[in-house]
Amino acid sequence: MEPGSKWRHYKGNVYALVALCRLEATKEPHVVYVRAETYPYGEYWCRPLSEWSEEVAEGTRRFTLLDT
Repeated sequence: MEPGSKWRHYKGNVYALVALCRLEATKEPHVVYVRAETYPYGEYWCRPLSEWSEEVAEGTRRFTLLDT
């Protein structure tokens, strides 16, 4: 998972991974990301790493890495 890599959300939007981080209170790893068309200046979002590539439907991951 490289900063700047592009990922497609299962609903269709493309996001850029900004960084990996940890939540201070629990040390749980998280992903910081932004809509790809606004990278690096858009609104940043944070999601637990455990949810990043979880299956949201059979055979469908929440985010899929795009070829660069």
